[in-house]
Amino acid sequence: MVVCTKLLDVKNLNKVQLKILKTIGIWFVTFIISLALLVNLNKNEHIEILVDLLFLVDLLFLVDLLFFIPVMIHVIFISRKAKKNEWVSKKFEIEAYENKLYLNKRSIFVNLDKTNNKIYIDNIYDDYMNSYDITFCGYIDEKDSEKFLEFLKENNITIGVINAELLIYRYKNLSVPGKYNNLSSILKNRPEQLVSQGDCFLWDCLEDSFKVMPWNSGELKIKELIYYKYKKLTSEDLSLDSKVHIEKAMHYGLYFGNVNGEFWIKYGIPQIIKNYRICNRKLEFAMLSPFILILIIFGVLVGLGVIT
Repeated sequence: MVVCTKLLDVKNLNKVQLKILKTIGIWFVTFIISLALLVNLNKNEHIEILVDLLFLVDLLFLVDLLFFIPVMIHVIFISRKAKKNEWVSKKFEIEAYENKLYLNKRSIFVNLDKTNNKIYIDNIYDDYMNSYDITFCGYIDEKDSEKFLEFLKENNITIGVINAELLIYRYKNLSVPGKYNNLSSILKNRPEQLVSQGDCFLWDCLEDSFKVMPWNSGELKIKELIYYKYKKLTSEDLSLDSKVHIEKAMHYGLYFGNVNGEFWIKYGIPQIIKNYRICNRKLEFAMLSPFILILIIFGVLVGLGVIT
């Protein structure tokens, strides 16, 4: 069945937020610098030599101060524009099979928000232990709502009840673009001992799950997920002696081979934890970099005698 939907465009919203932060940040930095120059020059004993410079600094400070109003108007304008265009129209071909809905051969969820009577569809899993990449969250267009409800009844699809605000909030947090928004990046660097197709299959399953796993989950949660996924795939507990042959089909391709417990205990898990620690250090530096930049600017101003 083809239905018209309204999808939440999170990528565009995040671009707008970044643009707002850059605009305010540039204004704030120039304001602080002009203020520091103004205060320092007014304290200078040889003010008669610096009359022209003081006039220029006064003018810069006044212009910077007056620019606050247009900057805020610009921020409000682009915020309202982004809010107006946060939902984009898109047509989907949804299939039903064994009392479940599928989009592009991936299962999706359907829920009703009773506060606005809108039917929401998404592929957000409640448990990162059973999840893959989150790609969309939206609601059925009003003109297709009745037709879609009939389609659900014909295929015995259960409609859940949900709070749309919570669903949207969760989707926004899980869909933030960037290098450190989820744990999938720690699976990019694979150990050279990863050769078995069975182990490759489990590795790819973990990468899908880590895409919706919060970055601050910690090393213990990471290990718990690996042990859980191993047992779910092989029906055996992860141990040095465990070796199970599998044949699995996935959207990556066909996998067949052994899943080796020895590999995961000796190489797989240590490599993943090592990657996590390296990325954690990079993330900490990325978070501290704005403060480091401020300190550098402050040091330069002190060195030039602008701030005493």
